This record gives sequence, structure tokens and C-alpha cells, in this order.
Amino acid sequence: MNERENDCLEQSEITFINQWPPDDVENSVATPVSDTNKRKTSESDEEQTDYDLHNKINKRPHISVLHNSRPESDDESQQYFLWALPSIARWWRTQIAKENIVYEGVTDSLAVANTKLKRILRRSDCRLFIDETINRLQIMKQKYKYNAQYYSALASFYDLRGDYVEALRFIDRSIHIDRKASDALWLREKISRCLSAQTLREKLLGETSSIQKLLNSQLDNSLPIERRSAEGLSFKEFLFKYALQTKPVIITGVVCNMTSTPWTFEHIKNVAGDKKATVKRLIPDSVEWARLESARTITVKEFINNIDVADTTDDNQLLYLFDWSLPIHCPELANELTIPKYFAGDFLQRTQKGTLYHDSWPSLFIAPKGARSELHVDAFGSNFWMALFHGKKRWQIFRREDLPLLYPSYFDSLDATFDVNQSNNIQRAFNLCQSRECILQPGELLFVPSGCPHRVENLEKSIAISANFVDLSNYDRVTKELEYSSMIDNESKVLLSQLTDVNFFTSMNGQQDDLAWTDFKNWPILKDSYSFDITVDNIKNYHLKAN
Repeated sequence: MNERENDCLEQSEITFINQWPPDDVENSVATPVSDTNKRKTSESDEEQTDYDLHNKINKRPHISVLHNSRPESDDESQQYFLWALPSIARWWRTQIAKENIVYEGVTDSLAVANTKLKRILRRSDCRLFIDETINRLQIMKQKYKYNAQYYSALASFYDLRGDYVEALRFIDRSIHIDRKASDALWLREKISRCLSAQTLREKLLGETSSIQKLLNSQLDNSLPIERRSAEGLSFKEFLFKYALQTKPVIITGVVCNMTSTPWTFEHIKNVAGDKKATVKRLIPDSVEWARLESARTITVKEFINNIDVADTTDDNQLLYLFDWSLPIHCPELANELTIPKYFAGDFLQRTQKGTLYHDSWPSLFIAPKGARSELHVDAFGSNFWMALFHGKKRWQIFRREDLPLLYPSYFDSLDATFDVNQSNNIQRAFNLCQSRECILQPGELLFVPSGCPHRVENLEKSIAISANFVDLSNYDRVTKELEYSSMIDNESKVLLSQLTDVNFFTSMNGQQDDLAWTDFKNWPILKDSYSFDITVDNIKNYHLKAN
């Protein structure tokens, strides 16, 4: 087989890395699989295949196979190349077929395809395959020096090897040849985030003296989260003191007014018990958001009835009803809600119906004791809140600027997972962080600003709801993040175009009050009913004074 046959993407060789093992059906066509998300609540039906669930519910941007047609021309500048992840998936399928061996954690695991792929990357034979592929591609450089796809493929392999400087160099060459290649622009942002985190982390560690490191390791770097009563906290004070200063806060005396009927396990069973939901389980080395992966689909009633029998020492047995969209899957419960004034000005409600995230939240969380979500950041620059009705949750929230010290990893997405563990180097970086911690009590609401890594553990079985939102405190950050996700996702592009349209209404009501659910979902009427006295210019002036 010559170099072109071996390395160029032929139509008959296309594979889906989201299927496991990769599909070997001839002449399949693979398209970029996008995902905008954070927390990925889907507006699609629950009755989908696992493949659909991965692509539509767990929406997070990544590339599978980037090109889906074989060029008719023999022009070498137009040859198509397979990127690293699908190339490794194809290589691994060959290994399985050749050896017919069960590989622990891969061929015998229920983890999603990309988590298995990450495990494969740790193998010495896979690292050797990456090195050999880079060497083979480098030999071809002169032949394909005007081929943008060639440089993108080479950059993707250097990215997987952790050589971000070289990866950035080659992806820049690709973009120089084809400035409109959105997949290459997306990959550049992914590589840039990895390199930026690595560089800043090394700088911070290098600047910290041995004595300071020792002191940091002996100090408790966590701070409590302030508690405020809703009775004395106006919307305007919340916006300027907490949201704009990216400061978490617990608000008391508000959850009791959020539902028309108390939300107990029995009430939720009565209203939503027959509805089906996909429950999650924790996979410690998962590349998925919060390290949670789909376990199975059951009725809400069955899940609640079995919540007390789970083995709290076994993550595989601790199933978690996690981020289940109420507007989509149980509008009956959503209709019982009142949205607190602090979040009632959500810009996502000002977009057109059917737009991404317009009807995603609030979502329901029901957990057994011991269930947890690992360190993660909510996507697309969104703020979020969580209201706790039953049980207790332990929260740890890090500052946005601490993210590089937490060893973020961008496997197939711009949504980071984190490799914090107890190894010496990682522990030294962790000791430089400053987190805020709390045990959220029943009847309390927690606000978490955009970009803040956080982890959550359920100390008791619990019921909570949560919602992501956009307002003037994070508008600029959201639109910037959507620029990146819109490179490979049309839904993000539509949302971004609406939020940045010159006619989009970005002013807020400084006297905002709580809103019943039907009013919250009726922006046209709200717009004509209030005066809006907080503008983009107010926020810009606030930032100028703060700096």
C-alpha cells in the first residue's frame, strides 16, 4: 500500500468513533458531530438509540471524521486526511480483529466510545502508533505542503501527544492555506486552551518558592460561601455584588416560594412517575461532562422506589437522575414553578422558540446518598443556580482563574474534564488554588458564576432543580464561547446570531421580581410590561470603575 492509499481518507474507509467498535459498514458517510453544550439537556425524545443519546442529549463539540467525500481530482492539495481520533479508532479495530483478545476496560466495558478511546491512548502500542503516524506524515510534508487537511491531521496527532507548540504550529499552517475551514479553527481553539493552561500552570508553579509551596500545603485554602437572605437581597445588589464579581452566594428564604406544591419524592412520583428518564453513573476516568455517563433508561417512579437500596460504596450501582429537563420531559412539574427574581431576566427566554437552550431548563436532579459529579465547568459561559428541596449536598467551587492549575483536559470537546489526583506535581498545583465550599441545606439556593470549576457530592438522598442562564453579567463570555461552538454546530450559530443581533434586547429591569412559570416563558408580554434601566453601558462603566 502506498502512502496515499495508507494515509488519505477514502470514502470506503470512513469510521464513526462514536460507535464501538467502529462501524465497518462500507461506504458509510461520517459528518462532524457537534455539541454545544454544557450540560446538554436535549429537546429530543427519550426513546432514542444510545448513539442518538450521545449525539443529541450529551451535546458537546467534537470532531469524528471531518470530510465525507472522495475528491474526483488527483490534485495533491485536495487530498483528504484522517484526524487522530478516528485514525486511532480504525487502528484499534484492526488490532481487535487481528488478535481476538478481550482488553480489560475497553472491549469488556460499558463506558462510552470516547472514554474507551482515552484508555487506549494510555497503552504503549497506541503511543507508538501515534509516533509512527507523525513520522510517516512528516515524510510526506513536501508532497502535501499546500494541503490544509494534511496540516490539520498532523496537528491533531501532535495535540494527542501533548506537544501543543508543534500542534499549534501545524494548525496555523492549515488555517493559512484555508482560512474558512471551521473544523481547523475549532481545533486551533482546543489546542490553544491546552497550551495556555500548560504555560500558565508552569509559570505559577515556577514563581512559587519552596517555602510558599510548603505553607500552601499546610493551609486550608478553602473559604466559606456567603449566605444571604432573599428578604434583604434585591436583584440589583445580586447582579452587582455577586454575578458581576463572579462570586458564589447561597440565598436563603427563596426555595419555599418556588413551587405551588411542596416537592417531595411522593409528589414527584405522582406527577412524573410514569415518564422515562436516562439515569447516569459515575465513570472515574470518563471524558464526559462531570465524568457521568448514561447507564440505562427507567421510569422516574422505578428510580425513586430504588433510591435507598443502592450500594453507596460502588459508583456503578449509584445511579443518578441528573439534569433531566422539566420543560421538555415533564412540563407538568415546570408549570408549578416560580423563577426567583435574580434569574428571571434570562436572555435565553428572549430568543425564538425552538432555539438552542430556549426550553432546556430548569432540570431535575434526584440522587441517592453518595452519588456525585466530578469537577467540571458548565458550558457556553453560562451562569447557573441550584435550588435544593430535600437532602444535603457538599459543594466545592474554584475560581475561574484557577482552572489551569486543575489540569484541564480537552479530549474531544471545549468542555474540560480535569485530571486532579494525588500525584506530587498535581497536588502542588492544587495547593495554589483557592476554593469555596459549603454544605447546601434543604430550602437553600446556590448561585455559581460562569467559568467556575465545581464538584458536588450528595450527603443524603436529594431532590433539586437547576438552570443555566444568560444576562448582562456573562453576556460577553457567552457570545465568545458560542463563537467557538458555532464553528462546528449550526444550533450554536443560530443562537449566537440572535444574541448578537442589533435588535436583540439586552437591557434589564433593576426592579425585577419573581416570575410565575407562564410569565417567565412569555417574553413579548414582559418586554411591554416593565421599564428596563440596566443597560450594556451600565455594565461597561461598572467594569471600568472596577479596573
